[in-house]
Amino acid sequence: MPVHGSERAPKFDGKVSSLLEFLNQYEVLADDGGLQGQDCIKQLLRYLPSDERELWSGLTEAKTSDFDTFVAEVKVMYPGCEGDRCYTFSDLQAITRKYTSMPMPSVEELSTYYRTFCKVMQPLLASNCIGTAE
Repeated sequence: MPVHGSERAPKFDGKVSSLLEFLNQYEVLADDGGLQGQDCIKQLLRYLPSDERELWSGLTEAKTSDFDTFVAEVKVMYPGCEGDRCYTFSDLQAITRKYTSMPMPSVEELSTYYRTFCKVMQPLLASNCIGTAE
């Protein structure tokens, strides 16, 4: 297993949007390393920032040997980590407010705004949370 902080080590920034990628990267490494049960859980905790490590190690399932149940308990603390990303109309408004106050002197800045806006707008539109008028 790679050392925490090394280039090959999985990294988690505490954000809902990056949880699944972190867990997937870790599971590949754990499988390659032959880790199972409690050893798998202990090693996972080593890759977390200190706040997350404290939180996750306090979970009931952290003391068991069932890694899958532990991961399921972790996912409960990060609503929206599975399935479609849960955006709200408020998220879309926040993006608009943020970029309204920023100058966009180049195509690059405008392009960044457009991609950020579309990332939130598309699932809202697809789930009929907003209409084409918004």
